[in-house]
Amino acid sequence: GAGYFVGSSENHESMLGMCWDSQLFPEHAGADGARMTLYFDASNTSSEGRSEKSLEVAATAAVATHLGVKETPSEIRVSLWRDAVPQYLVGHHQRMQELTAVRRRHLPWLQVSGPGYFGTRNVADEIVDA
Repeated sequence: GAGYFVGSSENHESMLGMCWDSQLFPEHAGADGARMTLYFDASNTSSEGRSEKSLEVAATAAVATHLGVKETPSEIRVSLWRDAVPQYLVGHHQRMQELTAVRRRHLPWLQVSGPGYFGTRNVADEIVDA
């Protein structure tokens, strides 16, 4: 794999997931290192208004805890992209199934697709559902 998401029941300082960019794109890896992207929940009150420095510390701690990497990174960049990773409420899938059933009964000609309905999926899933 090239990364993972952290379950909502786990307590990881608002970390949502980690992606190993250099696994997906080897040309982005340094000569003796790796490139990673960590995702944090910026909408959560515990991370709202966090400074770049506090996010750097949280990311470095997460890499140490999750991967056992203790070395200081040679470079850290922080970019805040609010609402970049969908976080669905408990029961979202059931509500979307109910919406689909109503849509099929009352508006059978209307087709809806995209990650807002049943989560992040690939193009083949969307074609099958259409």
